[in-house]
Formats: sequence, C-alpha cells, structure tokens
Amino acid sequence: MTVPSVTLPTLTPPTVTLPTVTLPTVTLPTVTLPTVTGPTVTVTEEPEPTTEEPEPTTDEPAPETEETPETEETAAAPQENADDEDGGSGWLWLLLALLAAALIAAVAALVRRRRARAAWSASVEGTLPEAIWLRDSVVPDLVTEGPDGRAGIWVVTRQRVVALEEELRRLVADPPDPANARPVVALTTAVEALRRLLDQADALPDFGGPSVTAALQRSRAEIDEAITAIQPPPVPRAGEPV
Repeated sequence: MTVPSVTLPTLTPPTVTLPTVTLPTVTLPTVTLPTVTGPTVTVTEEPEPTTEEPEPTTDEPAPETEETPETEETAAAPQENADDEDGGSGWLWLLLALLAAALIAAVAALVRRRRARAAWSASVEGTLPEAIWLRDSVVPDLVTEGPDGRAGIWVVTRQRVVALEEELRRLVADPPDPANARPVVALTTAVEALRRLLDQADALPDFGGPSVTAALQRSRAEIDEAITAIQPPPVPRAGEPV
C-alpha cells in the first residue's frame, strides 16, 4: 500500500523588536587600604650535598682511637698547675719577705748593741783618769801622812772619789756585756772599800797606825789590778826599756 506524500507548509515566526533601556552610571568611592609590613623572612639556602665519592686508597685506615676523659683532665691540668705555681710563688715571696725582715732586725740589733758597747766603753775609759789619780796620788799621800794629814787629805779629795764611785756604779748596773764588765766591777768594789775606810777615820783609834796603812796599800793594789784589766799597758817595742 502506498502512503501518499504530505507537504507541510513553512511557518515563519514573527520578529519582535524590544525597546532600548539606558541604565544610569553609578560611581563607587575609592577605598585605600593601610599598608601592612610583615616580618622579613630570610631563607637560608642549604648547601647541596656533594656527591663526590672519595677516591679509593690502598692504605689501610688508621685504627680509630676512642676518646677518653683524659682529654678534659689534660685540659684542666695546666690550670691546676698554674694555680699551684701561683700559690707556691706567693708562699716563696712571703718567706723571702720574712727572712729579709728578720735579717734587717738582726742587723739593726747588732748595730745598736755595738753602739751601746762603744758608748759604755767610752764611759769606762772616761773614769780611768780619776781612778789613776786615786791610785797614784791620793792613796800614796794617805800612806805617808799621819792621822791629821790623812784626815785633811780626805776632806779635800772625798767629793771626787764619791763622784768616781757613783759613775762606776752606774756603768756596772747595765753593762752591754757582763763578761767585759768584771774588771769595772772590781774597780767599783775597790773604790767603794777605800771610801768606806776613809769615812770611818774619826771612829778608828789608830787612823794613823800601821793597820790603816796596810789597808790603804791593799786598796791601792786592788785599784791598780782593776785598772790594768780594763786598760792593759802598751807592749814595749823592741829595743825600748821596759
């Protein structure tokens, strides 16, 4: 059965023209944002690892040495040694200072002692002229005189004899060397004995007798011996008369 061909008419849509609409222009305000400064970040580039391989060597590697605490002890040793040396030097200087002070004190004491001895010896020598006068002049005159003459001589000479005795007593009271002071002590004792003998002249019944004369001669011998011990006589030279 054959279907008949149907031809549909062509439809053309109508054209619609829209009106033109003009929109108003809107101007937006300009907004300025504040500038924010952030922290500066420094980026350090890590070095790239080297990939060079060590060249092979034929030497045998040295055996590894284990680190021991001796390294710290060795480092501390110089400091301890320095402290010990400083301490030792301090004690050494202190010891030297003490020795120097002791030496200075000893020298000063020796100088003072020598000066005191020299001054004492000079004072002793100053008494010798009076002692020699007593030995060579006063006592011989007393020996040759009678009672009245002895009394008169003693009245004139007593003051000088007493002054000599007092000076000798002062010297023997504080001698710098007791051993060297023995002759001075002997001279003091002899002068004192003579002075006491003559002070008792009025009480002695035989002031002009032989017993007093003998006592005066003994006193003169004692004074002479003490003077000789203090000041020995000079040794005569060869060819000179003794």
